[in-house]
Amino acid sequence: MFGVLLANKRRERRLSQLELAAASGVSQRHLSFLESGRSAPGRKALVQIIDALLLSKPESDQFLAAAGMVLQRLPLDWCAPGLAGVRSTIALMLAKHDPYPALACDRAGKILATSNGFDRALGAARLDRADWTNLYDLTLHSDGLAAHMINPEAIVPHTLYRLRMAATMDAGAAQTLQRVVRFPVVRDQRLTPNVAGSDGVLVERYRLDDHDIALISVTAAFGSPEDEIAQQVQIEMFFPADEVTREFLER
Repeated sequence: MFGVLLANKRRERRLSQLELAAASGVSQRHLSFLESGRSAPGRKALVQIIDALLLSKPESDQFLAAAGMVLQRLPLDWCAPGLAGVRSTIALMLAKHDPYPALACDRAGKILATSNGFDRALGAARLDRADWTNLYDLTLHSDGLAAHMINPEAIVPHTLYRLRMAATMDAGAAQTLQRVVRFPVVRDQRLTPNVAGSDGVLVERYRLDDHDIALISVTAAFGSPEDEIAQQVQIEMFFPADEVTREFLER
């Protein structure tokens, strides 16, 4: 993956391997090995290449993630006075999404805020929101939503893929990943490739309060790509995938 990304970005900049080698100080032979996948980049060489390609911060983050390197991020202090505007905006977004479930969390899965619809859905699963502080624990633990999944073969690989991507950028997410891979539902399902339907849309199906409900989630990051702290906040909103689910959530 990194080799393809490097080759594509080099061509976008209209540079030959020889020209990039001269600009970066990384040998042409090593660049060739990187692009073919025969070698993995070290951090020093990667920084030299990023500088030579004049990559933006989002592009640099993409390079580091593709190389499997955890990025060093400024810590997110959700209660900091400087994030008051972020908190109030997210609270408004979650309230407007009611009665459907929605939440905000950081990359490691720490739950920062929830909608009333989210809390009600957990209540229908006989789960207390106060008992769960991490979205990945809530989703994958046997005492959480894993016990209510109808299609874990789709939900679990998708959830793990999302967490693994976050783990390349966030040390806290890497710690969460180390924890949840030991959960039984993950051991049973993590190698299953079926993550979405034929239309490419993942429908999460759960049995809640004797009802089979179907949800489609939309995840977005808060803040601009340059806002390193606010970008750590992710907003997940769930929408009903069928009429039965809509009626269940709106009643």
